[in-house]
Formats: sequence, C-alpha cells, structure tokens
Amino acid sequence: AALLEAGTGKALIDKIRVEFSKFTKVEEGHIAQGYATASQTTSDTRRMVLWMVVLSVIFGSVVAALSIRSIVRSVAILLESTRVIGEGNLKHRIKIKSKDEIGQLAVAFNQMVAKRQKTEDELTAEIAERKHTEAELHESESRLKGILDNSSTVVFLKDLVGKYMLVNKCYEKLFHVTNDEIAGKTDFDIFPDEFARAFQAQDRRALDHKEPISTEEDVPCDDGIHTYISTKFSL
Repeated sequence: AALLEAGTGKALIDKIRVEFSKFTKVEEGHIAQGYATASQTTSDTRRMVLWMVVLSVIFGSVVAALSIRSIVRSVAILLESTRVIGEGNLKHRIKIKSKDEIGQLAVAFNQMVAKRQKTEDELTAEIAERKHTEAELHESESRLKGILDNSSTVVFLKDLVGKYMLVNKCYEKLFHVTNDEIAGKTDFDIFPDEFARAFQAQDRRALDHKEPISTEEDVPCDDGIHTYISTKFSL
C-alpha cells in the first residue's frame, strides 16, 4: 500500500506491461514468421506432388506407347511369318522371344510347324524310297521282258482266273497279237472254244501242282493245228 501510494508500484506495473507488450509483439512476429514458413513449405510440397503426378503420367504414357509399339511389331512379325510358312517354307521360324501371350503363341506355332516339317520330311523320304523301289522293279521287269522277248520259245503269263498278263515276242508273232492287245483277255478271246477249254484245263492242273507239269497241247496256227509240248507252273 505504501509503494502504491508513492507511485512506485504503478511505475513497476507499467514497466511490466511494456515488457509484456514487447514480448507479445516478438512472439507474434515469430508466429507470423512460422506461419509464413509453414505456408511456403506447404506450397513447395504441393508443387512437388504436382510435378510427381505430371512425371508419373508422362512416364506411364511413354511405357504404354512403347508397349503398344512392341505389341504391334510382334503382331506384324507373326503375320509375316504366317504368310511365309503358308507359302510352303516350313524351315521358317517366328523370331519372337517375349514372354507374353504373343511370345507363347509364337513358340506354339513354331512347334506345330516343326512337327509338320518332320512329317513332310518323313513322307518325302518314303515317297523317294517308293520311287526308287519302283524304278528298280521297272528295271527288273525290263530285263525280264528283254530275256523273254529274245527267247525262241512261246512264253506267257496269266493270273489266277486265266487272264493274260504278259506274252513275249514269239507269242505275238505266232498268234498275231501284241502284248498290250492281249492283256486282260482270256483264251476264249483268242482261240476257238474247244481249244480254249483245253488250255484252261491244263492251267488248272498246273495250279493244283506245286511242281511244273509238261503236256502236249494242240494249238491252232495259220497253217493248221500244231502239237506243242507245253510246260506250265504256278508262281
């Protein structure tokens, strides 16, 4: 009470108020500065996030474009390879090594073509072998025909039902018929019935025996009937 009455207490309070006011202003400045700093940081953060989003979009677009380009290129290779293989080039292979669905399709297609090529190679080899066998058979038949044609004996070959399959030159000359003309015909197409029946009877005897049989046969010729010793056997 004495200090207040003397004015000392009032002066002290005023001084405290002044100091508090200064402190308050300093703190307000610090707060304002902190708020400005926080605002700047927030703005920088937003700007950084925005740039990250933009860069992500650009990167995604580039990756998508490259992926589409790769797919289009793979499809083009697949179509071209299909065309080449379709034209008969079975040695061609699709050169796509990607691990995606198109790459798996290329692998499956190559395996299918390889199997087809193997089958065709085997078939080609079999055809070549058959042609070689046929050529050898034809050569063998030509040699046999040459031997028969140069024989002075009448030689003929019939099937199991009595149809002529082959005759030699001596037969052609004697009965005035060529090998091509008599092929598929029987004795009834060449000789009178009584002679044809006799010839076929001897043919049946030859079929019933495992060994050759020889018999005399009367054969009508240009100058009359001749008797020949005929030897017949089954093959």
